[in-house]
Amino acid sequence: MYIPMSWLIGIGVVIVLIFIMLWRRGSANARHRDALMGIDSDHFSRGQPSAPALAALTPEIEDKVRQLLGARKKIDAIRLVRETTGMGLKEAKEYVERL
Repeated sequence: MYIPMSWLIGIGVVIVLIFIMLWRRGSANARHRDALMGIDSDHFSRGQPSAPALAALTPEIEDKVRQLLGARKKIDAIRLVRETTGMGLKEAKEYVERL
């Protein structure tokens, strides 16, 4: 069976274009997901909470976080830190693990 070279080249181009579209769509979804999760790429790479985030942690909230940790409710402690400070997931988890 004979397939013209122009058809083979055309099919190859279509395959490459589909691959590029899927790759770009995946990276756009990752950026969207990060935005929804509140991940700031600057803070995420450093892994250190920002000064305003730490200022939002009052002694009462820190005591509540310690109580949750004492009751083995680490996820609830991380959730509380994230809600009160606006930290990203990784930042909040590292903060809670340092307590």
